Amino acid sequence: MPHRLLVGILSLVVVAGCSAQQSVTVVEQLEITPTTTTHAPPPQIVAPAGLVQSVIMSVTVEALDLDERMVASNDGAVGIFSPIATCSLGEGGGWFPLEIVASGESFFRLNSAAPISDGFTAIDGQLHYHSSNIASVEADVTVYVDDDRASGSFVGNDHQGHTVSGEFECVSSIDETMMTVDVDTELSVRLAKSDGVGGRLVRRLGLRTSSEQMCLTTVDGTSDRWFVENADQPVGGLTGVALTFTPSTGSWAGEFKIVEQSVVIEALSVSEMPTGLVFSGVSVEGYSVDGALTC
Repeated sequence: MPHRLLVGILSLVVVAGCSAQQSVTVVEQLEITPTTTTHAPPPQIVAPAGLVQSVIMSVTVEALDLDERMVASNDGAVGIFSPIATCSLGEGGGWFPLEIVASGESFFRLNSAAPISDGFTAIDGQLHYHSSNIASVEADVTVYVDDDRASGSFVGNDHQGHTVSGEFECVSSIDETMMTVDVDTELSVRLAKSDGVGGRLVRRLGLRTSSEQMCLTTVDGTSDRWFVENADQPVGGLTGVALTFTPSTGSWAGEFKIVEQSVVIEALSVSEMPTGLVFSGVSVEGYSVDGALTC
């Protein structure tokens, strides 16, 4: 540093001695290091019990000039038929029929009648699409599920013979390592309600649990009350159910807990079996419920 200072002084002296008319302007250069702003990653959505994080679905019908892609997430208050995402593939429902729903401004539903068996390559299903911008699309399709069992595609024809195709992806927030509980009881429920424009909104729900938790049976195989709370393996958001028989009135009642809401059936039609129940009924809100319990 002393040597550099001495050279600078001598330079100024030489310049000053050469001419009194000359002057030197010294410009100090500052090196500015830009600061980097780091943004915290967005918080991960934790979906309510029995629901995936989100569902991505697309449908194309060239004859109707339809090409729509939709993303539905369970990142807010989840109602029974409010904007919602369900996917039996990502909710531990391998024993359950295919049921994928993405509901928001439009309504997608891809479902099958038969349960999904391990190792299958294709399954027959139905596509239901409703939107305020276009007439509803109902189509029979073949569904192909990818090896990851979280995505796939479908192709088929609607009732007018138009070719219908699309894709889906289920984004799950469930830790698969938690799905190790031994279960021997299954409950499958179909919930439906009029959409107000001549169609029906349908939602399929289910749960698997231990018979020790639910199937409190008598010697002849029947019970005055069948119930489960906080099911081990809920599908579609069905986390609890209570089916109660009142001897004084000779009638059954049912309550189905779906996420944080409940559908109550005050008069439930029930057929008893040695291994479970088959039931159906309608709530005062107009929800139609039918299902089966197997122990």
